[in-house]
Amino acid sequence: MNRKGYSLHIGLNGVDASRYDNWDGKLFACENDATVYKTIAEQSGFSNIDMLLTKKATSANVLKTIKKAAAELTAGDIFLISYSGHGGTVEDENGDEDDLQDETWCLHDRQLIDDELFEAFSAFDADVRILMFSDSCHSGTVARFAPGDNSALARQMRREQEREDVLVKEGYLSRLVPRDKQAGINRSQSAALKKIKEKPAVLKKDIDAAVMLFAACQDSESARELGENGVFTATLKKIIRSGLPDTIKTYKDLYKQISITIPKVQSPNLFSYGRSIAVFTPDIPFSIDGSQKVIISFDGSPLPKKKIKKKTSADGLLIDTGRQAPAVTTRSKGAKAPLKPLIETATIAAAENPWDKAYETYFARKKAKKPTVFVEPNIQSVYIKEQEAKLSRDTVNNYLSNWPKPATGATEFIWHLDDEHSQLRKASIEVQKKLKSDKRPGDNIRIGHIDTGYLPGHPSIPRNLQKDLGVSFWKNEFGINKAIDQLHTGTIAEQDGHGTATLALLAGNSISPEDSYADYQGDFGAIPFAEIVPIRICDTVFNAFNANDVARGIEYAVDYGCEVITMSMAGYPTRQVAKAVNMAYEKGVVVVTAAGNNFVKGLGKLSPKAVLYPARFDRVIAATGACYDHMPYDMDAPRDVMKARSEGGEFMQGSWGPEQAMDRAVAAYTPNVAWASFDKPYKFSRAGGGTSSATPQVAATAALWLLYHRNELKNFTGKNAWKRVEAARRAIFSTASKSYPYYKKYYGNGIIRAYDALGIADFNGLTPSPEAKVSFLGIIPFISTWIRSRNRSRSTAPTTQDKELTEMISLELMQVIYQDETLMDYAEVIEFEKPDGADFLQDPAARNKFFGLIRQSPYASDFLKGVLVTDEPKKKGMRR
Repeated sequence: MNRKGYSLHIGLNGVDASRYDNWDGKLFACENDATVYKTIAEQSGFSNIDMLLTKKATSANVLKTIKKAAAELTAGDIFLISYSGHGGTVEDENGDEDDLQDETWCLHDRQLIDDELFEAFSAFDADVRILMFSDSCHSGTVARFAPGDNSALARQMRREQEREDVLVKEGYLSRLVPRDKQAGINRSQSAALKKIKEKPAVLKKDIDAAVMLFAACQDSESARELGENGVFTATLKKIIRSGLPDTIKTYKDLYKQISITIPKVQSPNLFSYGRSIAVFTPDIPFSIDGSQKVIISFDGSPLPKKKIKKKTSADGLLIDTGRQAPAVTTRSKGAKAPLKPLIETATIAAAENPWDKAYETYFARKKAKKPTVFVEPNIQSVYIKEQEAKLSRDTVNNYLSNWPKPATGATEFIWHLDDEHSQLRKASIEVQKKLKSDKRPGDNIRIGHIDTGYLPGHPSIPRNLQKDLGVSFWKNEFGINKAIDQLHTGTIAEQDGHGTATLALLAGNSISPEDSYADYQGDFGAIPFAEIVPIRICDTVFNAFNANDVARGIEYAVDYGCEVITMSMAGYPTRQVAKAVNMAYEKGVVVVTAAGNNFVKGLGKLSPKAVLYPARFDRVIAATGACYDHMPYDMDAPRDVMKARSEGGEFMQGSWGPEQAMDRAVAAYTPNVAWASFDKPYKFSRAGGGTSSATPQVAATAALWLLYHRNELKNFTGKNAWKRVEAARRAIFSTASKSYPYYKKYYGNGIIRAYDALGIADFNGLTPSPEAKVSFLGIIPFISTWIRSRNRSRSTAPTTQDKELTEMISLELMQVIYQDETLMDYAEVIEFEKPDGADFLQDPAARNKFFGLIRQSPYASDFLKGVLVTDEPKKKGMRR
């Protein structure tokens, strides 16, 4: 007897606000989730598949589709139903819920109560299997407390709200109806729900069919979405892409694998009920007859396990031909010299691995004798940034409670600038005094600010913002958008205003008591008089910027006369950015970028703890973090009080290490600094954090020093321009506070003391920093062995092409290490720039483990996996 498989897939990116008390329930990834489950059904051989998206996902349509399946399916058949959207609660009035709350799905027209699902499921025949995936929230906090337990409830809600704030700030959108909206929604739908809630309950145990529910989270949690899918659905998709390992033989095995794999922002749950539940026990996941293993691909057709893999995100190829663009003839402040690309580009088909395409293009161009020095994907960095501005409409402006907060008083709003901390306010005043005494009051300095652009209208917008020079390299905005951030563009996981907030920390204007907190009045920025060129490269909460856009941003800043560049972002290593960094350094421009952020628990492997790029390049100053009490922005740092604060929380902290990367690092103050805010009842949040907040402070310190010592630096031009950078760094690093015993590990050179730095002008014995490169020197012997073996008739001496190819392979390896969570620990110990920076490769067992992880990585190209030589390379004839 042939068994049948029917399915229904529901995804809502919003609801009808007119029926939800003016709440639109906007989400971004739920329709995508529905497509994932539809693909699963299609490739598992389900014959009748329905999908209801947003406006079509009404209560009537959902119940009608379930009723149809109940009428047509018989014993042995399977009904797969998936829901992605908001979840809520209503008061239980028929006594079937232990927690006195009925859970709901937020359909387009109204909430669908779980009692309605139980009643619909009761219409199915015995031994029909109902497999349900609910990527939504299904309970709330209040229901877990007895009436009158107000203190426990308040504490729990406060802890959960702090956790919620952190996760929402990082782009994790909750699929739980907001607490402050639920009551109003329930009132607005009371008439429609009253009869349903008062119906005699259909108990789970009385359902003849077998129901197995995969729930996205625990009762105490919120289901979340990040990027293109819900976190739960993305995890399931990831597991399926791996080919459903042989260890997953039952649905319980699948649940265990999901629980192990899912990011710790939520924990899934598995429920089963109904009189026929035993029929699910032996089933192979997604098999209609329960015994046939299914192969599912999200690339259009079933593929063998080894072929299903995740790809690096890239926007085409960047082909370095070795040719130079015409030189910019002027650096005058009013000049307009549009940049011409130094590279050629090529597209990448959706099914192609970006790096495999890069190698293919490299060899093809070499064979055709086309000028080609290097080919790399225009890789998109996707690291989460920081937790500064709250995205929810908070009515209370609180500090992050798990980190030290400033004392109340006159400098509370600008505590990070005071004499006990960065000394930036004192240094700024001193520089302006010197400009007057030197009779150069009109002298100034120009800073390039690379970020999301700025939002006009905020009171912090710098008084000397060079709006006419503003530029955007984001998507197709070049020549159209002059670095204006796009408020509420609808980008998934968007955080509007990041650039405005970092811009305010750098050079914020005078703020009134009405716009500040703690009754502060006066300049907010670290160097409020500086000229700022706004350069926009992205607009999301992620570092979703392309390599070429960052490189063009740096080049633009240099060409338009910026002496300092600040970028509060971090991501993967790329050659184009390395070249731009070298160009800026050789022109005497100080580049400061964020060291990056990571999570100590749960989210930790979304990014490594190591310093990210471009901050890791020797010619860049990496901005790390120090707290209000001068202790590290790191929860594991030696500090008993921090261990107490971090219990039970999954919170973000600054990145640092390995040792070599800290040689050019210095700390500034974060978190709990004022953060320019939008869409809230206040202009500044107290909860600014991340190394994004530290970066503008370090950049301002460098700018103040350069302006203060302009006369001494006037001869450092041409080939000696780099000495400006080294002299500034010497002053900043040598005067930085080193009171914390382990400053070298966590801060690099200490914590900035901007006023003290002004007193240092030592130009003796300056030496250039090593060139920014993207070579993994320790891996070269193993790559060289492969290169020689592919043409044994050649001399063992490496050719120019071999060197270029080796650099490409090295770069891909570095990017894979920074992307794959199973390899991120290596980023924290490997010193890529040193030939002996990966000594563990000399140990066969350690080497085999490392190479094995590379070969298993969904990010690595097939070419890279074939290049790595497991056997130890012979030393004879080997060039290092």
